[in-house]
Amino acid sequence: MEQIVNYKNDSGNGYGNTIMCFMQLFIVSNEYSTYYFANNRNEHFSFNADERFLPIYQWADKDNNKITHLHAFAKDFLAKCTLGQNISRYMVLVASERKLMMMRPYQIYAVKAIVDCIQQNRGNGYIWHTTGSGKTLTSFKAATLLKDNPDIEKCLFVVDRKDLDRQTREEFNKFQEGCVEENTNTETLVRRMLSDDYADKVIVTTIQKLGLALDENSKRNKSRLKEGKKPTKNV
Repeated sequence: MEQIVNYKNDSGNGYGNTIMCFMQLFIVSNEYSTYYFANNRNEHFSFNADERFLPIYQWADKDNNKITHLHAFAKDFLAKCTLGQNISRYMVLVASERKLMMMRPYQIYAVKAIVDCIQQNRGNGYIWHTTGSGKTLTSFKAATLLKDNPDIEKCLFVVDRKDLDRQTREEFNKFQEGCVEENTNTETLVRRMLSDDYADKVIVTTIQKLGLALDENSKRNKSRLKEGKKPTKNV
């Protein structure tokens, strides 16, 4: 790993004139222990003997059993369909930082489960994990994949307080600039929910605003969802 970083960051070795500069993903193995990590600009690509790379990952199956041996890793991760999906669907470009992020295995499986559950109309589900585990990134990736599904009219990300509303919007927009806009009031939320604009397909809002938007007796709403078009499939 250190050799890759040193070679990449050494301006005199012609890295920018080789095919290596077009690589999105590096895989390093000693046959028994295998890791993968995203290629990045120099400011996001450094080696520390104690912290190693941040982030580096080991591949795992759906039950979170690590797949560390190179042969098993290659058979699973480097299968053409799997590798193509991991690079095209489960890598995220943090636009504000010009930084590539590769999702952790459990995040990839969670996104797949969400999308499959919705496409097969299997009802509700939940994902539980600890602080800092990447739940917002998982939600963002699921939302953006659903956004491109023509069968989905709206994708609502509902939170229970204003500070979480702001934090989620900032995170989503950090991953993709202009991904979601602030709903300054309930009327704005109603307008976006009734909009056919692609930019309004993913909405982040508080449960309080959503409750008012759905309340036909609310005096704070000048326009009601029931007065708009017929309800369609939302997630």
